[in-house]
Amino acid sequence: MIDSITGVVVQSGDGYVVLKTAGIGVKIFCTHDAARRLARKKSATLRCVLYPDNIELYGFEKEAERALFARLLSVSGVGPKNALRIMNSCNARELDAAVTSGRAERVARTCGVGTKTAARLILEMRGKIHSDGVSDTPENRFEAEAASALKRLGYSKKEITTALSQLPKKPKSLQQTITIALKNLAPPHLMTH
Repeated sequence: MIDSITGVVVQSGDGYVVLKTAGIGVKIFCTHDAARRLARKKSATLRCVLYPDNIELYGFEKEAERALFARLLSVSGVGPKNALRIMNSCNARELDAAVTSGRAERVARTCGVGTKTAARLILEMRGKIHSDGVSDTPENRFEAEAASALKRLGYSKKEITTALSQLPKKPKSLQQTITIALKNLAPPHLMTH
């Protein structure tokens, strides 16, 4: 897994930058604001999320942005492009206010999504966003990243929610979170005692 990339900014465009590191140019998708800020820098370090379905990298300047992106990916029907579109449309504070309102029309208008996606955002994200993004406690970050990984493995939102609700109060790592969730998802006859 790629956690971060440091390199020289050699190109930037609308929603992406190219970092050259070790002789390799890596195109990393990011928010429009981040691309504009990074274009003015000579070098940058981006915290990355690898989206394996299309082998694309998504980069964030802050851990809270990466956590918010992972939380958005855990919402059924929200892929990486939609998550970036939402992050381009509103900041975490605006998203939290819209989701907390419980009104799908407001979320749709604020986030630039349709009413069905807005309703899912309200249902699945209410109380889970803070003004600086998703809560940075390790447990919440682990849970969001585990949900995203389980979704990519083909588990349904209901299965993921059930598995993650059975986690211990404070998992020690992302690996432990995913391992316990997978054990919770395994059929009882496959479990060894």
